Formats: sequence, structure tokens, C-alpha cells
Amino acid sequence: METVRHEPSAAVGLRSVLAAEGWLGTPLRIVFALLGMALVRSAHQGLLPGGAAQGILLYLGFALLFAALLAGRHIVIEGAGHGAVQGRRAGWAAYLRSFWESGLGHGLVVGASLVDLAFVSMLVVYSGGPLSDAYLLYLLLLIGLVPLYPATRGVALVAAACGPAYALALLWVAGGPFFVFDPAFVARYLVLLAAALGSLGTGWLLDQRERKLRRLEACLGPPQGEISSQALQKAVSDLGRRVQQLRTLQEGIKAINAAMALEELLARIVDNASQVVHDARCSLALYDEDEGSVVVRAVSGQGAPAGDPGHMPGLRAARWVVQHGRPLRIDGVRGSAADRARAEGAASLISVPLIADGRTIGALTASSSEGGAFSEEDLEILDAFADQAVIAVKTARFYQSVQERRSELEAMLRGIGDAVVATDARLRLTALNPVAAQIFGMRRDVVAGQHLSEIVNNRDLEALFAETLAGGQPSIVREIALPPGGERATRFYQALASPVLGEGNEVRGVVVVLRDITRQKELERAKSEFLSVVSHELKTPLHSIRGFVDIILMGKTGPVTEMQRDFLGTVRQQAMILQGMINDLLEYSRLEAGQIRLRVEPVLLGQVVRGVIERLRPLAEEGNLELINRVPLDFPPIEADPVRLEQVISNLCFNAIKFTPSGSVTVEVADLGGEVQVSVADTGIGIPADQRERIFDRFYQVDSSATRSYRGAGLGLTICKHIVEYHGGRIWVESEEGKGSTFRFVLPKEQPDDEALTVDFSAPARRRRAQ
Repeated sequence: METVRHEPSAAVGLRSVLAAEGWLGTPLRIVFALLGMALVRSAHQGLLPGGAAQGILLYLGFALLFAALLAGRHIVIEGAGHGAVQGRRAGWAAYLRSFWESGLGHGLVVGASLVDLAFVSMLVVYSGGPLSDAYLLYLLLLIGLVPLYPATRGVALVAAACGPAYALALLWVAGGPFFVFDPAFVARYLVLLAAALGSLGTGWLLDQRERKLRRLEACLGPPQGEISSQALQKAVSDLGRRVQQLRTLQEGIKAINAAMALEELLARIVDNASQVVHDARCSLALYDEDEGSVVVRAVSGQGAPAGDPGHMPGLRAARWVVQHGRPLRIDGVRGSAADRARAEGAASLISVPLIADGRTIGALTASSSEGGAFSEEDLEILDAFADQAVIAVKTARFYQSVQERRSELEAMLRGIGDAVVATDARLRLTALNPVAAQIFGMRRDVVAGQHLSEIVNNRDLEALFAETLAGGQPSIVREIALPPGGERATRFYQALASPVLGEGNEVRGVVVVLRDITRQKELERAKSEFLSVVSHELKTPLHSIRGFVDIILMGKTGPVTEMQRDFLGTVRQQAMILQGMINDLLEYSRLEAGQIRLRVEPVLLGQVVRGVIERLRPLAEEGNLELINRVPLDFPPIEADPVRLEQVISNLCFNAIKFTPSGSVTVEVADLGGEVQVSVADTGIGIPADQRERIFDRFYQVDSSATRSYRGAGLGLTICKHIVEYHGGRIWVESEEGKGSTFRFVLPKEQPDDEALTVDFSAPARRRRAQ
């Protein structure tokens, strides 16, 4: 029984306490341990009101003293009981479940506080209001409205409240009573009454709780000390096994990361997975996207599986895991019929998915002939091992793909008839096929990593690599002369250079393809020489034909009838057409042979265009065409070859007149700052879209029935293109079929120097000075 000691004088004992002034006391507890007592003392006797309330207060005092009598033993028993429960069950969750009064007790305490609030409020009003001594009692009751229930260890609980209902609630739930002594009552009678009535109730209550504790101890088994020892040994054993599993997992990860070949990697994965899960039989299955099925690729202890791939161990479980994308754990002894079927005769089985980039690519399965061989921890550690295995499989597949691609490229390089040279951004060689090695007289196995200049002694080729690295063009075409290894004769190659781009479109390297065009150059030179000879041979008799026709038409050989004049006019006209074609062939031959010299001088475009218009106006009037000149005579001069510039404008105007049945042909000029643009527009038949790219090719004519009636060698636009390009300009066409065409070319206003330039037809993208 809890007691209260008060020493206002030398008197000691319960009678002295009861005879003293008024007291209010409450115990201080941590969960079930009694730490001390909190007391409130009144300065005078009669803390509680008398009179009409004595009957109610008598019941209050009895309830409080009854609670005090029960508190001591109740605390000891409840504390011991819950301590045993705590020792046998890990964690607060089990402790709170055993303490069944927690939810009921909280509601009971709050309800009792509300009842006592009304009771004490009545006492306060009856005793004279908030300023009376009973007000202290009222405040303590309000504090106790929301009690600090012992749900957390180490929190001090001060049950500060008053009232019979609250006292009984604390007694039943937590054994946390309080009591009030007031000498205005005959307290000794209350003590005797409590002793007489409380012994029976206390004995019954304690007997019931002791029976309950004995049943609980019988269920829990060995003493708490023995249980703690066993639990410690089990924890140490589990920890050691866990550490060993982690070591095996780490060693397995190192082993699989060291393999690059896919088949070797898969064999290592299943062998190391078997060690991770107690030397169980493991298999690895991958999903074959081409076949649309799951195939076992490796089995522990034997590498690649032998036998029918459709009946490998763990295949059914692997199919289920791949289909559902989640781990599977089967105890074949206690499992369902479906689980036993998936286990394929194994007593226990676990299988985890191999997930890469959000897709299930396979499954790793472990099986055992013993039931209950695998725990949830085994499933977790196998899943962790599978995560690392997925990374290794992705790496191996990527490596295999790179190797296969490399082999394909090497086969292509060996089989191609052209030379291929590849470098990185620092012009170090990364690839060289046999043809290129033969050209440069090098061995393929000794050139990798060398700088380009160490094997290529050609300034034009090195410049081509450097220009490609500088960027700006998807590909560059050059004609380069190289002396092949072991031969003195120079050979000609068409070089196509392309940049190798990285992820951010930065230039990572250069690939150059060299095609031997020596034979083609020889044939073209022979053809050019043949055309030149034939043209010269045709030109002499053609002059004779025209001369004799003119003599006959002038009547110097006698009178000419109208029919004869008509026939002779046709001969003269056809002779002029043939002479134009011969002139084009001779011009083309000189271009191809590099024999055209550009004589650059200041040129007035206005005068050049006016001369062309006046010369072609009769031809335009024959076709009822309007020839319009919109180039002012005072247009500022530019530097060019006046003869070649007039040839370009004349060819463009002649083509426009020839392919325009009706309408007009207009010549315009525009100042573009450092350049000038000349345009020749017509309202003729136009050019089909699929033929505009080839319109400047040599000997090419638009293939349509409408243009077949127009004769020509197909060299006029080719000659225009090369003359413009060797002036440092460019030429193009804009056309819409049925509505006409506009040919435009742009020339720089100033040429780089005053030296004469030679047109080199063999290198159309370059200009070179005459020697």
C-alpha cells in the first residue's frame, strides 16, 4: 500500500497525518515503476466542502483509499507480468498486443474524466467559486482530461486528477491511483471500511491476474534468461550465415564481371548463384525475341544445357517469372498443384526475374530436393545477385554485338575494291583495308595508331582530311594523284571524304574512300583527243560547204530558182547548226585538256548583255519572242574574262530562246555586295523536277518528247558551269514544268589576283594559276 508522510511537527504516523491540514496526493510513475509522490497541501483544514456534499465525498474518499490499498501489489504484479511478456516477445508491437487494456483503458479514463469534471465543477460552485481552495482541485482535473498514457518507454506519467470514476479507471487500466486526505472526515472509519471491503475484492482480482500470468508463462516455455541465450545464439548464427552469403555474392559478382563472352558469362552466373543459395541446382533462362520463347541457356555444374531445351530444369518456373515479371518461391511439399507442376519435381524452388531497361529478359532459378530449403532471405539475396547478373549480361551482349559488327565491317573492308582509310580527330589511323595498305605500301598490323602523315606523303590527301575535320560539309569529293607502292606510274583516285560524327554531332574522325579512276581518266583523255581530231577534220569540209552554198545563193554560178534557193537555205542552216556543235565539241576538248586561259580584266556587264541581246534578237523575232534587257549600262564593272562571260550569257539566252515557244526571255542583274547575280528567265516549257540535278552534266539533254526536236550536243550548260566555277562563282536553275525556267549565276566582283587562270576540267572544284 502506498503511504504519505507529512511532518508539520514532531508527530509521526497516519493519525497525525489525518489530523493535520488538507492534502492532495498523486504518485509519479514511469510506466509501472513508482518513483515518488506529488503532494498539494491546503493552508487550513477543510479542503473539501462539508454539509450536503458529505455523502458524495464519503464515496469519493472510499474509492480513493480503495485504490491506494490496491496500488502496491497491483504495480508489482502487473510490472512483473508485462516484463515477462516483453522478454518473450520482441518489440513494442507484441507488448502492446499483450496489454489488452490499452484501447479500452484510454476510452475509460477519458470518459471518467468527463464525468468527474461535472462533479468537481459542482463542488467548486458549491464551495464559493473559482477563488476557493477547491479551485486547485478543478485545475488538476482539467490537466488529467487528456492523460499521458504509458505508450512509450521512459515518459514520466503524472496522473493528476480527481473523482471516483477516474480513480477506478486508473486502478483498472494502469494502477495509477491518487488519494485525498481531509481531516474534516472521520478518516479512520474509512480506512477500516476499506480494509474490510477491499480485502475480498483485492484478493479476487489478484487471484484472477495471477492465474492469467501462470497460463501465459506455461505457453511461453523456458525462462527469460534461457530464451535470451537461445535468441543470441540464433542471431549470431544468422549473422554469420548472412556475412558468408554476402561474401559469396561479392565474389560471384567479381567473377561474372570478369567474363566478356556471353556463354562463358552465363555459365559463371549459374555456378556462382549455386554457391550463394547453399549449393542448390541453378539454371538461367533467357527470352528469345526471335523465337518468342524462353530458353534455358545455362545449368550449374555443366555450363550450356545438354538435352532437349524444352525440358530443362526450372523452365516452367522461369516461364512464369518472365511472363509475370516478379519473383517466385515454391515449397513443393505444401504447395498447390500449380506450384508443384512449376517446380517440376523439386521439393523447393525459387526463381527471380532478370530485368533490363524495364523489360524482363530472363529468369534465374534455384531448386532443391529438400522441402523448405529456401527462405525469404535466400530469395532476396538471389534477387540481388540477379540484378548484378543483368548488368553483366547487358555488357556481354553489347560486347558480342560490337564484335559481330566489327567482324562484318572487316569483311566488308576486305571485300571492297576501293581503298578505305579512317582516322580519329587527331588524324591517327583507326582502320586501313588491304587495298589502302597496298597503295601506301604499308602492313595493316603496324599502322594502327600511327599519324596519317607517317604513311601518307601527299599534301592534297592530308589537306582533304584536315578540311573534313574542320566540318561544314557532309562529304567532300576530290581527284587526287598518288604514286602506288612499288610502281613509278602515277595513278588517279577519286577521294570521297566523310566526317564521323559523335552523339552531339561533333566530328570524331574522318573516313576517306579512294576509288582508282586511272583507267577512266585514260579513256576520257583518249575520247577527248578523238573528239578534238574529228572536230578539226569536220570543220574544214564544213567551211567549204558553207562557202560554196553562199556562192550559189549569190548567183555567181548562174540563175537560182526559188525551189533551189529554198533547198540551199536549208543546207546552209543545217551547216550552221553542225558548225555550232563542232565548236562546242572543240570547246569541251580544250576544257578537258586544261587549255582554256581566263584573261581577267574589268568588264561592264551592261555592255556585254547588250551585245548578246542585239546578236540574238533576229533569232528571237523569228520565233515571235520578246527579248528583254534589264541590265543598266552604267552597272559597276566586275573582274572577269569578257569573252568567257559573254559565252555564258549567250549560251543561256540561246537555250532560253530555243526552248520557249512563245512569250519572252528576260536578262537581269542584281548587286549582292561583294558579288553580282545574273539571271536569264524564260516562259518556256520548263524542266521536270527529277532532271534538274543533271541538267549541267556533259552530253545530257532533257528527256521528253517536247525537247527531242531541239538539236544540240548537250554541252552548252556544262561549259557555262565550268566557266562560272573557275571565276569563283556558282550556277543553278529554278524551274516549274510548263511555266518556264530561270538560270542564275553569281560571280565575285574581284578576282584573287591579276594572273591568268587555266581552266582545269579534271578538277572542277578547284582553280589553279597558269604557269
